[in-house]
Amino acid sequence: MEMTSFGTLFRQMFLQKSRSAYLIFGIQFLAAFVLTILAMGSAGLNNPKIDQTAINTIAAAFLAFIVLFLMLCFLTAPVYLVMTSWKIEKINRDQTWRLIPISSGKFYLSNTLSSFAAYIYLEIMQLVLMLVGFFGVYLASGKVRKGVSEVIAETTNNNADYGMLVEYLVIGLLLNLFWYVMISFYHFLSRSVIDFLPAASNRFVIFIVRVLVLVVVIYALYFVSIGLSDLFIHPLTDSGESFELLMTIVIFILFNVIFGGLNILLINKFVEAKADR
Repeated sequence: MEMTSFGTLFRQMFLQKSRSAYLIFGIQFLAAFVLTILAMGSAGLNNPKIDQTAINTIAAAFLAFIVLFLMLCFLTAPVYLVMTSWKIEKINRDQTWRLIPISSGKFYLSNTLSSFAAYIYLEIMQLVLMLVGFFGVYLASGKVRKGVSEVIAETTNNNADYGMLVEYLVIGLLLNLFWYVMISFYHFLSRSVIDFLPAASNRFVIFIVRVLVLVVVIYALYFVSIGLSDLFIHPLTDSGESFELLMTIVIFILFNVIFGGLNILLINKFVEAKADR
């Protein structure tokens, strides 16, 4: 049987996961649009202002939409992560998916990374929409254009550290990837332990095992994080916040590699596909 390439499987899984991204994005857009209409209606359309500066109604509508859409991002991101985590674990044990001629390790990586890529795709769509909305505010109000020019000039003169902003962004993305990795690690480890127990069909036993595994995982994470922080951060804390952010990135990369490697080991050796019902 001819083996399926990692790239082919990744593309197919990404197309499937991106449907969730489109769904979340569409709901978020519709919610922000409806809330903008309600907000503009309740606040009235006369004399809208930004920080005591009067702007026209069109600019105010665009600005209200941007703010509401941005606020909803803090809700849609965790919803997407939870939704796709469930899908990842379902696919990892799905008998039909596991029949694809590819190694279990590559299958796991494709499943996880395609969800992570779709999450980044969702973030890009959200960012593009907010930029379009801001451009609408910019075009609709001369006072906004003047204010933006002043902010840009002030930021340039103050030598803003954009590198630190990028570091925060990378940490956020790595944290989201770590969420996927740890959900799979908990699922694989608990499933492996349960499959070795003679009373694996007892629901109470399964519940106890999952609770114990969760405690062990949290306990192990605590000590690993303490050890890595002592190794990388504490000896050189005088180097400033930027160095600490960089070391935080290194720590999250190590976490993802270590626990991702353990997940590959578990799915290769212990985690079997679940029979279709």
